[in-house]
Amino acid sequence: MKAKAVLLAVGIVLFSLTGYIFFTGNPVSRFESKEIVTEYLRSNYPEHSFTITHVGYYPGVGTYIVSFVSKDKTVKGTIDVRDGKIIEDGVNLIPAE
Repeated sequence: MKAKAVLLAVGIVLFSLTGYIFFTGNPVSRFESKEIVTEYLRSNYPEHSFTITHVGYYPGVGTYIVSFVSKDKTVKGTIDVRDGKIIEDGVNLIPAE
């Protein structure tokens, strides 16, 4: 009886962990996506310094959406990363007021 309870507990934990990873993405891939975008911004927009504001996950297609803003607030946007590659660059220059 004790063995059944342990197996049930392990099953519930594994099921919960799988659901969490499905909806929020793999934590390692999330970190790698953030690093890919940081390097992309550094190499393509060297005149700006950026802050990553959010990393979201779209489970339908397995895409990480990395949001960022420049320190001087003149550039912001999102970059989509899937399978370690940038699939969409949504960099927006904000006009000076």
